[in-house]
Amino acid sequence: MAKIYRLSDRIKLNVDDLEVTIGPLSIHQKACVEEVAASSSLIKASIEAMKYAIKDIKGLSDKDGNEYELQRDENGDLSEETLNDLFNLENSYKLVAISLNLVNSIPDEFIDVNTGQPLEGVEFVIEGEKKGKKK
Repeated sequence: MAKIYRLSDRIKLNVDDLEVTIGPLSIHQKACVEEVAASSSLIKASIEAMKYAIKDIKGLSDKDGNEYELQRDENGDLSEETLNDLFNLENSYKLVAISLNLVNSIPDEFIDVNTGQPLEGVEFVIEGEKKGKKK
C-alpha cells in the first residue's frame, strides 16, 4: 500500500551524528525549486529546497559550545542566515541531497543526487528505532 504524507507531518532522520527533522514540500514549494533549477543553478535550487524542507536539527553547537537554534523568516522558512550556516556544515551535502529528494516525494531511501546511490549515513528514525542500514 502506498504511503501518503501530509504537509504537517514531520519525519526524523539520523544524518551522521545529527537528528534532522524534515517535512514534505507543498506543490508550490516544489514548483519554486523546479523553476529555480530550470532557470538558474543547482546551488540556488538547493538553497530553496533546504529552506522549505529542514524543520529542525539537533546535535549542532556554535563555536562557543552553545546549542545552535535554527532561525526562521516571516513565512516560517529557514532564514538566509541559517541557510548560510547550514551550507558551511561538514555534512551540508547530505542536507542538500535530502532536501532535493523531497521535490519528488518522501522516499523510502534517500539517494545521492550525483551518484544515484543510497546516501550514506542517513537513516529514518521511527518511534525511537532506526529504519534501514547505516553505512
